[in-house]
Amino acid sequence: MVEKVKNKDLVQSVIRSTMILELLSQKGEMGISGISVSLGLERTTVSRMVGTLRHLGYIKQNAENHKYSVTLKLFEMGMNEIDRLGIIKTARPYLEELSKQTDETVNLGILSGPYALYIDTVQSPSPIKADWGTGSKMPVHVSALGKVLLAFQKDEVQENLIKEIPFLKFTSKTIKSSEILKKDLINIRNTGYAVDDEESLEGLTCFAAPLLGFRGEAIASLSLTFPKYRYTNDPLTKDTMLSLLLRTSSSLSRELGFSGFIPT
Repeated sequence: MVEKVKNKDLVQSVIRSTMILELLSQKGEMGISGISVSLGLERTTVSRMVGTLRHLGYIKQNAENHKYSVTLKLFEMGMNEIDRLGIIKTARPYLEELSKQTDETVNLGILSGPYALYIDTVQSPSPIKADWGTGSKMPVHVSALGKVLLAFQKDEVQENLIKEIPFLKFTSKTIKSSEILKKDLINIRNTGYAVDDEESLEGLTCFAAPLLGFRGEAIASLSLTFPKYRYTNDPLTKDTMLSLLLRTSSSLSRELGFSGFIPT
C-alpha cells in the first residue's frame, strides 16, 4: 500500500514508479491488476507508469501472458557503477598473479543481459593461447565465465535471464536448452565453479569461479582458459589450476565484501 507523500520536496510519481520496479523485481511477472492491488494504486495510474517505464526500457512485457517484468537495465547500471568504483583495478593484481602461476590466460567478466562481457584479460605468455579479448561478449550458456555468473544470481534474476538466452550452437558440445542449462547451474552452485569443455570453441577448456559480493551473489567472475591438448594427459596439472583459481576467487571475493563460505 502506497502512503501519501508528505514531504513537498519528494515527487510522488517517481516514488510510485520506483515501487513498481521494486515489486516486479521481488515478485517476478505481474499484470496491471496485480500491481494495482499490491501497491494500492488505481489501475489507470499503474497502466500509465508501467507504459512509461516500458518505453524507457526498465520494464518488458511477456507477449504470451501480457504480464510485466523488469529488464536488466538497472542491473547493468549497477554493474557500471561497480566498474566505476574499481572492480577492474581491485581484481587486476589477482589476474596477473593467477596468470603468472599457471602460464595461462585469465579473464574477468560481468553480466550484460544474457551475455557474459569480458572486461579485463591477462594473456598467457605462450604463443598458442585462448584469447576472447577485453570487450568480447558471449551468450551465458556457452562459456564457463557466463555459466558461473548465471548460477550465482537470485532465482528470479536467473529465471528471467534464461528466458532471454539465444541458445546458439557454437560446437557439438554447446548446451542446447534451458533444461540442460538449469541442471548444469545446480551443479555449479554445489561445486563453486563452472567448466567449459569445448562448448564455446573446439579444443578450448575453461574453468570459472564467481566473485561474490556481500549479498552472496556474483558481481563478476574469474576464468582460466587454455588449449585442451596441453593437459590431455596431465589431469593433475588441471586439478592444480582449478585449485589455484578457486583460491584466487575466494580471496578476491573477500576483498569485495563477501564473508560467507566458498568451496576451495
